[in-house]
Amino acid sequence: MVYSSRYLYRVSPNLQGPDVLNLQTALKNSGYYKGPLDGIFGKTSEAAVKDFQSSQSIKADGVVGPETWNRLSLVTGFGDTDVEINKSAETTSITVNVDKRKLYFSSPTLNKTYPVALGNLLPRLP
Repeated sequence: MVYSSRYLYRVSPNLQGPDVLNLQTALKNSGYYKGPLDGIFGKTSEAAVKDFQSSQSIKADGVVGPETWNRLSLVTGFGDTDVEINKSAETTSITVNVDKRKLYFSSPTLNKTYPVALGNLLPRLP
């Protein structure tokens, strides 16, 4: 089970960062994403997410929340290996791999991995 640091969806300006790049990579490896791996959640990313959601019989709204992250993890193996951080990203992000009980922190000047303990998992609203 993988939870990202945030929900991903189309908004202006476009969301961007390493979690978007990880999503694009997982979708590209499974044949859903045809665009550049740029870490920007634009029209192409949204369309790929909707295609993936439709193929999994989950609500195809283009919003990447816990259900989509977890289904992506099951189908593609995303989250089974350590998260690859885009070190050139000009953002700070936190990603938690629940199965491995690891927190990944990434900023332009620091990349760290920390062990974490888990409590009750509650859904986060977008």
